[in-house]
Formats: sequence, structure tokens, C-alpha cells
Amino acid sequence: MINNSKSTGISDPNSSKTNTSDGRGSSAWDIQNAPKNYAYLVLAQGGSSFFAFASVLLITRLLGSEGYGNVVGILAASQITQVLFNWTGTAVVKFGTEEFIETQKIARTFWLRLFILIPNLLLVIAASEFWFAPLSDWLKISNETLWLVVLHFTASAFWIHIIFSLQGAKMLRLQGVLQMVERFLIFGGLLGFLIIGTLTPLTAALCFAVAPLIMFFIGFFYLRKIVLSRFTIDWHFIRKILAFSLPLLPFLLTWYFSSSYFDAIFLTKFLSLADLGVYTVATQINGIVLQLPTLVNTLLLPFFVTLQKENEFQKTTRYFKHALPTFTLFWGLFCAILAFCSYYLLPLIFGIEFVETT
Repeated sequence: MINNSKSTGISDPNSSKTNTSDGRGSSAWDIQNAPKNYAYLVLAQGGSSFFAFASVLLITRLLGSEGYGNVVGILAASQITQVLFNWTGTAVVKFGTEEFIETQKIARTFWLRLFILIPNLLLVIAASEFWFAPLSDWLKISNETLWLVVLHFTASAFWIHIIFSLQGAKMLRLQGVLQMVERFLIFGGLLGFLIIGTLTPLTAALCFAVAPLIMFFIGFFYLRKIVLSRFTIDWHFIRKILAFSLPLLPFLLTWYFSSSYFDAIFLTKFLSLADLGVYTVATQINGIVLQLPTLVNTLLLPFFVTLQKENEFQKTTRYFKHALPTFTLFWGLFCAILAFCSYYLLPLIFGIEFVETT
């Protein structure tokens, strides 16, 4: 329920409920479990990368660069549109972590963000006649694929909400495993269509749209105990989430404008779908490698929120002053070596048609 009082609707941070029974609500737990959590995430991401790589290889080998370009065009239209309603996503991690530390639940944050997301999503769908026409023209995708674009970004929006909720509840290992399962479902769907002889760009894109929808229900099952509980929401808390999220909207716009999905508009406008397919293979490999530092961020965001709640700002300072520069140096060396090796390996793996991925 919603009231107009200034009450927070959550327990006192100094109460006995401040930490969970397994200590997951404290920064000590984050530090102690960081190696194990990161190892789980890396292993799960390794599985995700394997199935993602296998999916790309399957599509490119059977449908060619132009067929893969068609799939990417549909996914790009979905990803570009998501900036209009995913701008409140990070608030789930920020306020969800705070709520979890204090109450062992994330019900209030989970449902409030969902209440904001659904009407925002419906508004974007209702306005599809205004934004889909230019997108379909730029990306050279058929007008008949609108339903597929809507299905993909709707399923992705709810699945991303679950991912952020798992991160807010510090269920990081489960988050990594479920993201791997999503990639497995996509690959399994592609393989199924291949076996029955109906693998086309549309059926391939359908696999990418249905998998996150399935994962939403699986993820909700695991979250049910910490989101299906009584909670209160006041207008002060709603304003806090909006005030936190709105300044992130320009960042999201900038991120999308610098992403491969926005690049797809220019590639299809001035080049071809085949060129888009080649370019996307290169950016897919890049994205798989970049998951290694991204997984560190997955651990750090709830950790920093926990430190803030505990007023342990000196630990944050030490990380940025000493640890981050060293990590950055070694990461740069690793990327340089990997780029050199990829120059020779990528054409051998994907075929001569994709030599420009190097």
C-alpha cells in the first residue's frame, strides 16, 4: 500500500535484522566471499560465452552474414528502444541492497520499480507507430517484425528487473548461473529449429526473445521469499528512486549512442546487412571479453552500497587509490595480447567471409 507519511516502511538499521543469518548483509561478507563469488561468476560467464559463441557460430554458418545481420537488426531495434524504460533499473541494486541489509527483503524496491516499469513499458508499446517506422527503415528490417521487437524488449525488461533484484539481494552466484541458463535456452532453441528445418532469421530472433521471458519466471521463483511479503511505500521513497534514476538517463542515452546497437543504424543505412553481420561478430567477441571486468562491477556495486550504509568510506578510497590502477594496467596488457591472437584465429573459426572481424 502507499501512504503519504515520511516513514521508511523498513526496519531500523541498528536493529538485530541489520544482517542476514548468513551475514550476507555486511561488507565483511562481500570481502570474504569476493574470490568465490567472482570465480562462480567467471565460470558461469564462461558457460554463457560458450553458448553465446555457439549461437553466433550456428547462425553465421547456416544463415551467412546477411542472415545474421537480419537477426541483429531486430535485436538492435529492441535494444535501442529499451533506453525509454530501463532507466530506473540501477535503482533496484542501490535501494534493493539497502533494503536487504536492513530487512532481509527487497519487496518494497522490487514492486515499486515494477509499478514504474509496467506503465512506462505500455506507453512505449502504445507509441510504437511513431518510433518503429524510422527504426525499421534505418535497420532495414521488415514492418512485420514489430511484434518480435516488442516481445523481445518486453521479455528483456522483466528479465533485467530480475537480474538487478538478484544483485540487490547479493544472490550473485545464482545470477550468474541463471544468465548462463538463458544463453543455453537460446542455443537450444536455435538447435531445435535447425533440427526441424525451420531455422530462419525470424525464428532465430524468436529464440532470443522467448529465452528471457522464461528466465523471468525462473528468477521470480528464486526471489519469491524475499519479494512476496508485506511492505509500505511512501511518496518520499518514490521521489528518492526517481531522483536517483533521472540523472542516469543521459548516461543511458550516451551508452546507447556509443553501443554497437546504435552503430547498426549507420551500418545498414550506408553499407549492408552483411556488413552488419561481420561487424556484430567482432563486437560479440569484444563483449564476451569485456564481461570479465563487468563481472567485477557486479560484485562492487552492492559492496559499495553496503560500505556506504556502514560508513566505511576509507575502504572505498583504498580500492580506487591502490587496487584499481593495478587492475587496469594488467587488463590492458591482457587485451593487447588477446587482440594479437584474435587477428589470426577469428577468420579460421568463422570463415573467410568474416575476415574483416579482425
